[in-house]
Amino acid sequence: MTDTKIRIVKAIKNGTFNYENYLNGGTYYGTPILTQPLHCSYGQIGYIVFIEDKPEIKYDWEKKELRVKSGINFDKVEDEAEMEKDN
Repeated sequence: MTDTKIRIVKAIKNGTFNYENYLNGGTYYGTPILTQPLHCSYGQIGYIVFIEDKPEIKYDWEKKELRVKSGINFDKVEDEAEMEKDN
């Protein structure tokens, strides 16, 4: 997993990642990212983070589910070492 992915995952888990800042694109620690809201029939339920134009991270705040492109669920991952071990 790249450093950018690790940083974004940690920020999401800590509640400090503001996806709204990247709706029109931007850079996160020097890496181009873009976010896109996830919607269902009754409203927004989360967002997707695109890193270098690839959908890499999905956060569904309704289900409290965080997924990275590899398909591994990081809801229970506590630190960076565990994330690296899983990939």
